[in-house]
Amino acid sequence: MAEKPTYEELEQRVKGLEKEVFRLKKSEEALQESESTIKMLLNTTTDSVLLTDIEYTVIAMNQGGLKRLGLNLDEIIGRCIFDFLPSDVAEIRKARLKEVFSSGKPVRFTDERDGMHLDHSVYPVINQQGETEKVAVFARDITEQRKSERDYRALFDKMLDGFALHEIIYDDKGKPVDHRFLAVNPGFERLTGFAASDIIGNTVLEIWPDTEPYWIDTYSKVALTGEPTHFENYARALNRHYEVTAYRPAKDQFACIFKDVTERRRTQEALQWELKVNAMLAELSTEIISCGDIEKIANLVLNCAKELTGSEHGYVTLIDLETRDNICLTLTEMLSHQCKIKNQRTAFPIGSDGKYCDLWGYALNTLTPFYTNSPQNHPASKGTPEGHIPVENFLSVPVMFESIQAGQIALANPAKAYTDKDLAAVDRLGELYAIAIYRYRSDEDKRKLKNQLQQAQKMEAVGTLAGGIAHDFNNILGVITGCTELSQHQISKENPAHNYLNEVLKAAYRAKDLVKQILTFSRRKDQELKPTVISPFVKEALKMLRSSLPATIDLHQSIQTDAGLVMADPIQIHQVIINLGANAAHAMGEKGGLLKVSLDDVDIDTQEAENDPDSDPGSFVKLTVSDTGCGMNREAIERIFDPYFTTKPVGEGTGLGLAVIHGIVKIHGGVLNVHSEPGQGTTFSILFPRIGQSKSRLELEETIALPTGSERILFIDDEEVLVIVGQDMLRYFGYKVVGKTSSLEALEVFRAHPDEFDLVITDQTMPGMTGTKLAEELIRIRQDIPIILCTGYSQFITPEKAKAKGIQEFLMKPLSSPDLALTVRKILDQQD
Repeated sequence: MAEKPTYEELEQRVKGLEKEVFRLKKSEEALQESESTIKMLLNTTTDSVLLTDIEYTVIAMNQGGLKRLGLNLDEIIGRCIFDFLPSDVAEIRKARLKEVFSSGKPVRFTDERDGMHLDHSVYPVINQQGETEKVAVFARDITEQRKSERDYRALFDKMLDGFALHEIIYDDKGKPVDHRFLAVNPGFERLTGFAASDIIGNTVLEIWPDTEPYWIDTYSKVALTGEPTHFENYARALNRHYEVTAYRPAKDQFACIFKDVTERRRTQEALQWELKVNAMLAELSTEIISCGDIEKIANLVLNCAKELTGSEHGYVTLIDLETRDNICLTLTEMLSHQCKIKNQRTAFPIGSDGKYCDLWGYALNTLTPFYTNSPQNHPASKGTPEGHIPVENFLSVPVMFESIQAGQIALANPAKAYTDKDLAAVDRLGELYAIAIYRYRSDEDKRKLKNQLQQAQKMEAVGTLAGGIAHDFNNILGVITGCTELSQHQISKENPAHNYLNEVLKAAYRAKDLVKQILTFSRRKDQELKPTVISPFVKEALKMLRSSLPATIDLHQSIQTDAGLVMADPIQIHQVIINLGANAAHAMGEKGGLLKVSLDDVDIDTQEAENDPDSDPGSFVKLTVSDTGCGMNREAIERIFDPYFTTKPVGEGTGLGLAVIHGIVKIHGGVLNVHSEPGQGTTFSILFPRIGQSKSRLELEETIALPTGSERILFIDDEEVLVIVGQDMLRYFGYKVVGKTSSLEALEVFRAHPDEFDLVITDQTMPGMTGTKLAEELIRIRQDIPIILCTGYSQFITPEKAKAKGIQEFLMKPLSSPDLALTVRKILDQQD
């Protein structure tokens, strides 16, 4: 029998039970408080919380769920949850809950009801036997979240910027070496030209093997440190500039948002380039304004062109307007230290076909700026001379001013290949250089005009002096020729003195012709062409030339004395011989040489004319003057007929001689040719059109019967001896003559007896009243009085002006008997 517990043991047991009861009570209170707290928490959340058994009967539901269904708790407890849902929604949710009861594992799913998106998390409630006897359903309204996701996706898909998500790829040592694409947006596809299907899953280096290390290093740093970055850089693989923002969304990942800034960068670079070009042009413009040295300007242009394009070599030229040669004003080391070509030149001549040769001449021939980064393949390239540096790139701009070729800028071998930008910049330099060339040439033209003005002023002074000499000398010659002719009338032709007087007349005529030549040279006498045998004048000119030549020069002449007639001015023929002879003597210099002069008739048929481009078919008198002097080059030959061009040193020539000769030949309708080579002498040949054969002047005078008359003539000259000679000459031909030495006295005589005179012959230059003024007064007294005006020289009166004043004829002193007799008779016969 069991031993009864003692009182003390019972008391201890009671106290233990009391403590256990107290503990249990506290636990129950805590549990109730916990349940109350959980219930409060569940009712506080807006999410739906549901507890259901295997029959889907609602055991419990929080206020969030009741509110969403619009029910009270007593309306749903003990009811099937699916009774309160649309059938389609109920069917889907029932399947998912059944899945949890079957598997004992939680599931998560979303569905839509009445436009509301719900995210469901279903958890199994396991009993002691390990069976799922209940399920707890948590449902959250994610409608706004889904809307945000759709908006974000739309933004992601439509954003202009590109987006890419990458993960870092490490090597065996843990060093980042590549990136794998995880996701890209359509903007990425648009900005890179690569489709997402070709990108995602691949690495950067698999897609772009030549990617610069900068990109790998920069992005890896972001992924490893978590520090975002923002930068701009050039992607060589895509040939684009990008602005990039990169950040780390997760460990070992980075995302980048980027935009294509290529056009912006190009615009910025273009603006910076434009500013640089404009600054250089402004600086160059200042130099052009302040500097007149074309070579210095050319050097500045070349330096600017080289700096802008990064070119190593180049040259700048000026085209000679006369020869069309392309003159290099500046060359770089291409023609010094580095270049060892033979026969270095500073001028590129134009070809016989009017084209510049090789690649350097292409821009000048086409008048088009161009560049080539493979010169050896250019159609115009003919290679480079031996020793020339290799030309790897070439750029050339023709310098044009108002459609006229002015020069060239050419460059070679830049640090980078030439571009359109380089060509445009150099073309602008060319436009400014063209202005500099225009200014240079304008200054040169001004200098030439100044020299021409000075020469013209000298010639004006010579003309004034020549006029004064001519007037006085012609009066003296008038006395000599008049007295000589009167003397001839007093003796027979058989008298030996008659021949002597003929020689006096010849000498006087030559002196008269010399005066005419002086007047012609000083441009004071109009040319008068008449049928002339020029051989005597050529011989006379050679006599005068011989006396002026040094003994070291041999003069050989072959003159056909019966050469045909030409329409000519003997004075100018004389001038041609003297000028050509003087030029030949200068060309031969102190060493002397041989001067040949020939004159003969030539006939050129059609075939000969075709073989000689400088000749036309026909009959000519040919004058040839050749020397054994220094000769001339092509440039000098092309310019020798330009006014004021001379090869003589300063002070030894005016540059007018050959220009005057050229003008004389043109006036005579002739052709002037020149052939010369340096060191081989020079030959001038002139073809005068031949019109027939004729006799000399004295022969004509001796065979012509001079007319006579008996009319009354008033003769006026301020030189008394000329009045006497004139009276005697006219009286010899039968005329009645009243002579006066004063124009005022002659006017009074005529005024007193106006009808007693049939003709008036008056000098022009007289004291008191000039001949033209006297003529006006005489015509005022008697309108029909014929008048002959004579002058040794006058710069104010010409035959045209004289006739305009009512004067019938104009004669130059000295007066010869034939000229006077024929003219007087012609005028008087016109009055009948």
